[in-house]
Amino acid sequence: MAPGLRPAHPVGWQERFWSLLEQQLFDRPSLDGLFNQYRDNVPDLDKPDGASIRRQNFRHYLDSFKVRPVLLLLGEAAGYRGGRFSGVVFTSEGQLLTPGMLPF
Repeated sequence: MAPGLRPAHPVGWQERFWSLLEQQLFDRPSLDGLFNQYRDNVPDLDKPDGASIRRQNFRHYLDSFKVRPVLLLLGEAAGYRGGRFSGVVFTSEGQLLTPGMLPF
């Protein structure tokens, strides 16, 4: 195998990662100055089920990978126009709503 390449991982890594997110992130309440977009809603900005939609979008994103990525990029904070509403870091609602723009 060429240096730097990894063998394809069996599908299922998404379940393990999702379980970690459920345990460590999704149920954590928002704090003063720190908003958990996967748990909470802002009534003036979100649909009543906005947090659920964001989790669902994030799950679709994870499921779009055929093999486990070698690299994980973490963003410090979701942008107020993008990931904050879409639930997918570095992704905006416009990208999610435009057919064919994203692979998931």
